[in-house]
Amino acid sequence: MSETSALQTSILEWDGKSATDIKAIYQAFVTEEGFPEALLSFIEDRALQKGATWLLKHYFEQSGNLTATQTRQYIASFADMRHWESRLHCFQSIPYVVIAVEDAEKVHAFIQSGLRDRKKFVKAWAYNALNELALQHPQYQAEADEKLAWALTEEAPSVRARIRNILQGK
Repeated sequence: MSETSALQTSILEWDGKSATDIKAIYQAFVTEEGFPEALLSFIEDRALQKGATWLLKHYFEQSGNLTATQTRQYIASFADMRHWESRLHCFQSIPYVVIAVEDAEKVHAFIQSGLRDRKKFVKAWAYNALNELALQHPQYQAEADEKLAWALTEEAPSVRARIRNILQGK
């Protein structure tokens, strides 16, 4: 990507809150060659991580895809996600990611950490990610069904609302 430094600067200058501004960054750089690769490399930098994960999530939502190698790199980065919003973006991205058999356990471990998160929004999307993992890898279906059933009665109301949406989609 010829504009990597400009993209980095734009993410660093983003206030971390304005949806309008981060969408404008996406629009300005999405057509640049190497856009997803740059975002994947930025995830390693904590100062860029929140913006990079949001931009990747939006890229997926707009029908963007990663190669198998890029997907493995993205999944490998999950273990280093510390900021709750970066983790949230990753959980929200799971429906768009084809998870290779060899990466399923890494994704599962990341999801388990999300199910223990103090932030209810993160936890709710971790349940969604568990369901998505089970759709791609049936060996997780029994666990997903059990945890979703438990969460429907035991989790906070905001989490239960997400669980109902998941179950309605089944």
